[in-house]
Amino acid sequence: MPETLPRLIISGSQLKTKSGKSVLLRGVNIVSKTSQTPEQLGFDDHNAEFLKDHGFTVVRLGLLWSSIQPYPSKNRIEELYDLKYLASIQRTIRLLAKYNIYTLLDFHQDAYAPLWGDGAPYWAVSIGGQNQLSVGFPYNIFGGSPVQTDVIFAIDAFWQDTLIIDGLSVQTHYLNMIQFVANYFRNEKGNILGYDPMNEPTPGSLWIEAKNIEDPTDFSKGTPTFDAILSLFYQKAIQKIRLGDPKSNIWYEPNGLFGLGAQTYLPKFNFNNIGFNFHNYDGPNFLSPILNARLYQKMADVPLLCSEFGATTDATRVKLLMKLNDEYQLSAIYWTYFNNPQYAISNTKGQLPEHSQDQGLIVNMTKPLQAPNLLKDVMHALTQPYPLFISGTLISFSFHDTIFRLKYIAIYGITTIIIPSLLYPHGYCIKINNGKLISQTDTKLKILGYPGIIKLVFKPKHIL
Repeated sequence: MPETLPRLIISGSQLKTKSGKSVLLRGVNIVSKTSQTPEQLGFDDHNAEFLKDHGFTVVRLGLLWSSIQPYPSKNRIEELYDLKYLASIQRTIRLLAKYNIYTLLDFHQDAYAPLWGDGAPYWAVSIGGQNQLSVGFPYNIFGGSPVQTDVIFAIDAFWQDTLIIDGLSVQTHYLNMIQFVANYFRNEKGNILGYDPMNEPTPGSLWIEAKNIEDPTDFSKGTPTFDAILSLFYQKAIQKIRLGDPKSNIWYEPNGLFGLGAQTYLPKFNFNNIGFNFHNYDGPNFLSPILNARLYQKMADVPLLCSEFGATTDATRVKLLMKLNDEYQLSAIYWTYFNNPQYAISNTKGQLPEHSQDQGLIVNMTKPLQAPNLLKDVMHALTQPYPLFISGTLISFSFHDTIFRLKYIAIYGITTIIIPSLLYPHGYCIKINNGKLISQTDTKLKILGYPGIIKLVFKPKHIL
């Protein structure tokens, strides 16, 4: 039997433990954009322990449709999906659980499929439009006017559900695939935080709805026509995942322009245990995605999870984003632990690193996890204390110049705080009002809080 983490549940707009404690997670993406799994690329105990030591408690683990279902059908149903690929992913889920790290399973795609990106298998691609291989991702998803590009043609065909393969539409193949995967992993129970039905659903030619003629970087209008299509897709996808894993949490995303500042027109869905999972790449202040997500949260009564931010070598930018994640009390997952795309990448003029592998904290998971193989300054910016399980109502927390502050309204119970020991090699001192320290490990503190307002500060010993 796998080592099972306590199952986390969604209650209204909060992610909680079964005992009712509020939950806040921090972590990294691990998405292999090739047919090789993270395990095959070297993700092992050493890497998992490295993540735990830096205070991470969740990994968004990528799955590629092309690797799960390289062919549309076989004579025997057990050969329809690649069980060796899924078994490797399962071993990584269990390895992460061993180090108390939850897994969010992400059905990943970028620009739909090879050769433009990753995700769908070749057989699921509708052929048409004007070839635009030289443009590179992510700019290749902004096509369709006045000449429709090949990648936009293929994306539109998926959403319009016009391509039939072996008697089923391509979208039906996709939905059947995610149901099979959810059923495959259902016995992982609490190890899995939930499922992300599709990474950055791409509007295809409908992205033009969000286009601002006067400011080509402004997508704030969003895409209401596409979001209506996406909402119907999610109705089907959530039901399919639930058929496979009835007790699962599902973290659905807005369309891919949301992370660049677009508003969402997704409705409130009538399902239990669902959350809103968004990305934040809208520099320089990175506020629009957060504020738009909070507006959606207020309407739909769902918890928020920022499952991608970063993709940078700039530690100053990461510190700003972490400060915002703290201020708005967001569970957040950094993009990315490593990056290995095999397709052309656009020159984004400094918005992304010049070389795609530099989006990752680690260049090679089999080499020593230190500089120059590690983006040391960015990792340091991500490594900070935060409340993991809160027995009460969180008011605020912050981390600045090695000083951590936490304030919450307690009910009688234990609050768990992640405190990476790497931050305080010479130890630290704690001051608690209305509570007491009851246990301490290399990465966690447990505080017994009495009813009322709890204030906690800890600092390195040398500055007290």
